[in-house]
Amino acid sequence: MKSFRLVHVGMVAALVSAALTSLGLVQAATAGGGGTVSSFVPIVPCRLLDTRADTTVGAQNTPLVGGETIKLAVWGTNGSCTIPSAATAVVGNVTAVGATRSSYLALFPADAAQPTTSNLNPAPGQPPIPNQVTTGLSADGAMDLFNFAGNVDVIIDLVGYYMPAGASGSGPQGPAGLQGVAGPKGDTGIPGTPAVNPARIVWVGTNGTHPAAAGGSVAIFASVREALASIKDNSATSPYVIKIAPGIYTETASLTMKPYVDLEGSGEDTTTLKCNCNDIDFYVGAVHVGANTPMQIRSLTVSIVSTSGAVGIEIESAATSPVSLVHVSVSASSSGSGYYAAVTGINVSSNAWANLDSVTTVGTGGLTPSGLYVNNHAEVMAVNLSATASGSGTPGYGVYLFEGNASIEGSRLQGSTYSVELEASSKIRLSNTRLNGPINGPGASCFNTFTILYGFYNTNCTNP
Repeated sequence: MKSFRLVHVGMVAALVSAALTSLGLVQAATAGGGGTVSSFVPIVPCRLLDTRADTTVGAQNTPLVGGETIKLAVWGTNGSCTIPSAATAVVGNVTAVGATRSSYLALFPADAAQPTTSNLNPAPGQPPIPNQVTTGLSADGAMDLFNFAGNVDVIIDLVGYYMPAGASGSGPQGPAGLQGVAGPKGDTGIPGTPAVNPARIVWVGTNGTHPAAAGGSVAIFASVREALASIKDNSATSPYVIKIAPGIYTETASLTMKPYVDLEGSGEDTTTLKCNCNDIDFYVGAVHVGANTPMQIRSLTVSIVSTSGAVGIEIESAATSPVSLVHVSVSASSSGSGYYAAVTGINVSSNAWANLDSVTTVGTGGLTPSGLYVNNHAEVMAVNLSATASGSGTPGYGVYLFEGNASIEGSRLQGSTYSVELEASSKIRLSNTRLNGPINGPGASCFNTFTILYGFYNTNCTNP
């Protein structure tokens, strides 16, 4: 059946093309009985209607029943055909399939009376046989299809249409001509709307350029250090953001941040600031936020590997304005030993005030490793914090407070020795937090705080 669909269309197309391309102008009949001088336009055969249930061509996919008349729009795109609105008639072939009774089919303009003649006479058991049809169109570009008796599927394929003489559409576009001589320069246009100006946003990327290689001015810097050096007018009323594209950016010395200059990566898993630093001071860090430096670090990872002391981020003397870390991962690791090999992921000291939100910090190896170290009257407020001390360094604390205070909620703390170590009148408030290891020292209060096995601490944080 499917091969028949292609064969009869091609056969009729060839016959119609041979017969009709020899035509000049013809008189095309209209519904009113008159006529207009029209010319035939052959087209690549297309299917206007197929009522069989396994198709979706045309306006109906169920058989015509006895006495049924359906209206078929022809102008525009219908089925797989596109016919211009100037067409006055169409030429094609009609095929009847699966007739249940002897019947006849009639095609006629949709605004004309049904004729008493037929275009096709299907009968039960008859193989599909196409018949050529030329049908005028109604004033709105449609034709009617009538079935006399029984049920029958109908296929209509078009091979061309008639248009009023002189009303044919444009032919195919010809090849482009040679380019002409350039005309004189026109007047200067009206100034456009200013483009969006990303004021005080400085970009860093692995494809960035070092300032010296670009004559002192670049659009994208190759390092955070160079981006920081380019900022001269930062203030509370002129804040900046350094945005860092995905990649690993390696430094060999500490980066000192500037007030009112935020540092924003492209994600903890995609942007890493790596410090291959040795002999770094414990109160400096791979990233150093100095006295009175309100700013935020977000969406990146800071990593330091050292043979001596190792501090990932050091926050110092923030005074009245907090320093915020949001979606930041910090890793500090040392292979050294002795007094100068102290290790901590984040060190908050000297009256500093830090807010940590969704931060992961790990201290590994060295001397007294800790995930978070709060000291010298500093204060930390943390939510969703993961603080871990691991490796051979001992003792190891998830959170280590020495003359410091902290409030930690919804977090996980783990130390190789203690989850929390409190010294020198430090205080900590823990809520909804899991501890993998005990708390050592007075000054802790616990609310819904539990062990890895979900044994709950009482309010003064004594072991469950």
